[in-house]
Amino acid sequence: MTYGNQMTGKIGHLRQGGFELWDVFFKQTITRFGPTHDEKALRKMLKVRYKHDINQFHLEFDNWNVEAEVTGIAFRKLIRD
Repeated sequence: MTYGNQMTGKIGHLRQGGFELWDVFFKQTITRFGPTHDEKALRKMLKVRYKHDINQFHLEFDNWNVEAEVTGIAFRKLIRD
């Protein structure tokens, strides 16, 4: 928060040189460390249930995962759950 306030000159902080690009910094931080999946696709993926047809389950799950892009341990946990 202090870094952001220095960049924008808010809440009594003096605006410092080199801190002018708060918007760029914020967007790059969200892009780099934010969610890596499409939330809508992930919600649809979580609603897929096994209904005595494993092929249908995998097809639906994989189709939603094309958009959600969940991988690794998180993907295995979603399938197991």
